[in-house]
Amino acid sequence: MSLRPYLNLIAITLIVTVFSFLVEIYEPCITELLDTNIVSLFIIRYVHFLFIIYLTIFLLLFNYKGVDSIVYVILAIGMTVLWKIFNCCFLSYYELKIYNINHKDYLTTFHPCLFVLFKEYQGTIILITGLVTSYTLYFILLKNNIIPLKYKIFLGAIYTYNLIDNIIIKYYSNTKTYYPSTITDNLNILQLS
Repeated sequence: MSLRPYLNLIAITLIVTVFSFLVEIYEPCITELLDTNIVSLFIIRYVHFLFIIYLTIFLLLFNYKGVDSIVYVILAIGMTVLWKIFNCCFLSYYELKIYNINHKDYLTTFHPCLFVLFKEYQGTIILITGLVTSYTLYFILLKNNIIPLKYKIFLGAIYTYNLIDNIIIKYYSNTKTYYPSTITDNLNILQLS
């Protein structure tokens, strides 16, 4: 296992995060950047971009047959499970809270870190990221020999269920879901629908 892909990922994420702050300084899109806790915002946004970039360009940087692929599978499935539990992206939720605005006015499809860079095209970027993540996950589950078949089927089923529920049913059902007042408002861990 080489550290070079991880260092590349860290560098790419740092560049994108700094660029997003530069864009936001010159073109504020939510509130004035100086009205926020910049250090907290930088950390949350960096972590968010780290996940997005990792899930999107994994096949370009990492070995899909190695141990790296297990980390990818855990993160990809963990992301969909957390969306299911909290009914929103908890990183976007915390990023909105840092802005000191009424975050309950924003739909859960709004991601501040992506909005800063892509404005009204953030939904398209999320869709592309989701498609690439899905392709990569299923590719890893199909081609990887480290993960036993019974776990591949189980993990694929969990991901598919959450993907269908989170993306296809909720995202495209024309129901509008807003960020909760607190992250525990939307906890539906015991609810299967």
